[in-house]
Amino acid sequence: MTGSIDIGTLAICLGLGNFMQLLAFFIQYRIDEKRKGPGCWTLASAVLTCGFAVNFLRDVPTLHNAP
Repeated sequence: MTGSIDIGTLAICLGLGNFMQLLAFFIQYRIDEKRKGPGCWTLASAVLTCGFAVNFLRDVPTLHNAP
């Protein structure tokens, strides 16, 4: 049995995984704000999560016909 995963499902799964990673990085950043690394990781993870969300919204038909 072969299954197929469309790009929308993949974008949702990757977006949720990156969102959980974003929460973990944000918690680490709030625990130790003196270090700069977790803040940069949090920002990068947020941008990546937004990218997957936009990729999912790309296939919404009502957004293509918006005035």
